[in-house]
This record gives sequence, structure tokens and C-alpha cells, in this order.
Amino acid sequence: MSSKKKDKKPAHDDAAAPTEPVNDADEHVIEVPEDVDLDEALAALDEVDAGAEDPMTKLQDERDEMYERLQRVSADYQNYMRRSQQNQADQIALARGEVIRQFFAVLDHFDAALESEPTEGEAKALYDGVKIVKDEFLRVMQMAGVSRIEAEVGEPFDPTRHEAMLRQPAEGVGPNCVSMTFQPGYAMGDRTLRPAKVAVAPEETAPESPGHTEPSDDEEDA
Repeated sequence: MSSKKKDKKPAHDDAAAPTEPVNDADEHVIEVPEDVDLDEALAALDEVDAGAEDPMTKLQDERDEMYERLQRVSADYQNYMRRSQQNQADQIALARGEVIRQFFAVLDHFDAALESEPTEGEAKALYDGVKIVKDEFLRVMQMAGVSRIEAEVGEPFDPTRHEAMLRQPAEGVGPNCVSMTFQPGYAMGDRTLRPAKVAVAPEETAPESPGHTEPSDDEEDA
């Protein structure tokens, strides 16, 4: 029996060739050209680091700026409120002055009516003069938005426009209706400035039953 020899490759042919170890730090190494002065480069880096702003300092500066802006806004708002209140007070005073100014004509009529003492023959003229004053006064009140509340006899009692002074029955007047007027009232729009003073008819009382009679004094004594 013949044996064949198999060709075997050397073991060192299959093994991988040895490699040099890799240092991770070498990847971050920056090669500095030979013509660059290393001291000058380090000094420039120090200047950049010195000029960098601290984050905490930046936040404090932003806080101070926002606080100053808030103070300015608060001061502007307070000034606005003061101006608004002053303008409102001026408008009220102006409106009040316009109303009062219209009463000067009424006072002029009073002065003219009272300049001389009337005689018996001047009684009618005095009456007419006072009536003119009253009409002028009512006209001025109407111009100011004031209306007169005239409570008519027989109309239902309205507690928002009438003030009941007493209970007074009147012929032909139903219960809880105005039976007499003592003084007119005044209103401005829907608001009652002074209610009209009136008397109100009493409510109807229940009639007594026919079988019921008040006992006499003799029966009570018995």
C-alpha cells in the first residue's frame, strides 16, 4: 500500500499579519503646522475663553432687564389710571356745570318777578310771572332728562314711582289705587329721583255674615 503525502501550507501563511495598536487619543490630535507659534496660539485661546459670557451672568442680565421693563409698564399703567380718573372727574364737572348753567335763566325770572312789591291790581300779573318761572324751570329739567311724575287719581299704586302717605278712601276709586296726590315726583329715565307722595285707597274688607251680631252691653253683663 502506497501512501500519498498531502501538501500542507505553513501555518504562518494562514495567520493574519500583525497590526500596530491604535491609540484613540491619536484621532483627536491636531497637527500644528511648523510655522505656527504655539505660545501665540495658546494666548489666543486664553483670550477667547476670557471673552466668553458666563451663562449665569447672562440670565441675571435678562432678569434685570425684564424687571426694569415691568417697572416701566407699571408706572405707565398708574399714570393712565390717574389720567382716566381725572378725565372722568372733569367730564362730570363739565356736565354738572352745563346743567347748572341752564338754571341761571330761571333765577333771572325770579329776580324780575320780585323786583317790585305787587299791589292788589298786580296780583294777576304776579301769578302769571310765577307761572312763567315754573314753566321755564320744568323746561330746563326736561332738557336735563328729568321728567315729572304726575300721579293720577284712580291709577294703581306703583311702589317704584309712588310713596304712600296714608290710607284714604275715595268715591269711585278701587282698592290699592291712588285716591289723592300731595306732591308730584320726578324721574330721570327709568330711575325715580323722588316718588310722588299720594294717598292710597284701602283694601276691601270682607262683609260680615248676616247671622253674626255684636253682643250688646246687657248680654255681656249677663
